Formats: sequence, structure tokens, C-alpha cells
Amino acid sequence: MNLVNDIPITSDDFQHISCVVEIPKGTNTKYEYNEKYNIFELERCLVSSLQYPINYGFVTQTYALDNDPLDVLIFNHDPIDRGSLVKCRPLGVLDFVDDEEIDYKLIVAPHWSPLDRYSSLDGIEDSHLKIFKQFFRIYKIDRSSSTKVGEWKNGKKHGEGEFNYSNGSIYSGKFKGGKPYGKGKIKYADGGEYTGDFKYGIREGEGIMIWNHGGKYQGEWINDLAHGEGIATWPDGKKYVGEYVEEKKEGKGTFTWPDGDKYSGNWLNNQFHGFGTYTHSQGHVYIGNFIAGRKHGKGTYTYNDGKIEKGIWENDILKKAE
Repeated sequence: MNLVNDIPITSDDFQHISCVVEIPKGTNTKYEYNEKYNIFELERCLVSSLQYPINYGFVTQTYALDNDPLDVLIFNHDPIDRGSLVKCRPLGVLDFVDDEEIDYKLIVAPHWSPLDRYSSLDGIEDSHLKIFKQFFRIYKIDRSSSTKVGEWKNGKKHGEGEFNYSNGSIYSGKFKGGKPYGKGKIKYADGGEYTGDFKYGIREGEGIMIWNHGGKYQGEWINDLAHGEGIATWPDGKKYVGEYVEEKKEGKGTFTWPDGDKYSGNWLNNQFHGFGTYTHSQGHVYIGNFIAGRKHGKGTYTYNDGKIEKGIWENDILKKAE
């Protein structure tokens, strides 16, 4: 007998569907039914810390988009033996992507379960559903596979969800057209983290980026780059408040150093450029023009003892005093 094709999909009362258990709850060995040889074939063992949180199997006389029988999650307190035929009532669907292929898993209740009186997931506590989703997010972590769990529309991620990238990064938040869109959070594999707005998979809008070295940027983003008003801080105490253009300090901004030095004025390509004020921690102050980070043009330098140098500067040197 072929367990997929030879067992009717529905019971005599047409209230239940026929499900075959492949993997009992609480085990970490993944079996699949081999139709050709009519045996349960061991596919692999999960990493030692992982165990199936629910009885897992398939619905008879069905084939899903992956050309395998429709997967089924049988919600029962105790494990059910491998190979058991169980009459179940469908409650809902857990939909996700496995290795970039859409994969649906039907959640059902055995005919003896109190949940049998339900026709939706309302009878299952949210905590259980979270456990199921989390398991299927990480159960292929030892195979460098990507897994997505969440809401779908027209075969694409749409609404709230989570995506585990094969490189180890994890995104959770809003999706549109299959890509991060709207509010979300991504934890990068290297330890960095971004929280904020996305537009079709890139950072755009308002957001906070924290790098693994401790640096932080909070502000506006365009096309995946810091662009617009923002605040940047470094782990050594440096801080910049001002404008960015394509990830570079450009426009008006104020930079302070841990030793107390401070520059406030115009920037171009990450350098002082244009009119600005540089205040030294010792009390010296220069007010005037800069080019490429150096005093250049008309300006006044006032020392902390009251002495003043005023005139035309070139490359930080007073060339023509007034």
C-alpha cells in the first residue's frame, strides 16, 4: 500500500482529513516517506539542541507546490508514533519560504482532541504558534539555508514577517512585494543592527544604525546611505550633528572631539569647507573660511590670552595680516 495515494483524503463523515505521521513530537531525526520503497527514509538529524515541537507528517492524496505531499503539523500534547494514520480537523496554515520556495504547512487537531471542535487557530495559544514559527525559522541553521515566516500576498512576502538570510542576517518587520518595506529591524551577521524605515529592501527614511564597533548613526537615509539630517557618535567620544550627503558630512554641521575641541560650520566631502568656527579646548577660537579642512581665506584667530591674528589665510598659515 502506498500511504500517499491509497488512503482516502477524507473520513467517512467528511469532517476530518487523513494524516500520516513522519516525525513524532520531541525527536530530532527528520524522516520522509519514500513512496517508491514504501518506507520512512531518514533524511538527516537536526543539531542536538533542536527537537520537533509538534508531530509532523503529510496529508494523504495531496501534492503541494514543492511536489511533495502537503505537510501537516498535528497539534497534540503527546508524541504520535511514526507511521500512524490520524483523522484530523484542519485549523489553519503556517506559510513560509524554504530555500526560496513557498511552502505551506497545515495545522490540524486529532479527532480525539478538544481542539476538534474548532475550525480555526483560535483554540491554540499564541505562545504555541510562536514556538512552531521559531522552530521552522532555525531548524535548517546547520545547512546555511534561508527561511521566511509570515504573511503573504500573491506568492510574495507582504505584511508582518521575518526573513533569515543565508549569511546569518535576520530581518523582522514589514514586507511589500517580497522585500522589506516600511518599519523593520535587521540584525547583521557581523553584529551590527539597523532599526527604522525600509523601501524595497534598502534603508530609506528615518533609522538608527549601530555598528559592531560601537559607532551609531541616527537620522535620515536615502538609497541605503546616510543622507540628510543626522547624528553620528563614535565609541571614543566623537560626535557629529548635522547634514549628510551620500554618507559624507556635507552642508552644515557641528563636530565635537573627546578632548573638547569643536567645529561648527560648513562641510564638503567630510572636511571643513566654507565658513565655520573652530574652538580649541584651550580656549583659542578661529572664525572664518576653510578649504579642505584647513584655514583658507578670510578669518580671525583669537588666542585664549586675547591676542588676535586677522587677515587672509592659506593652508592654515596667515599670509596677509590686517
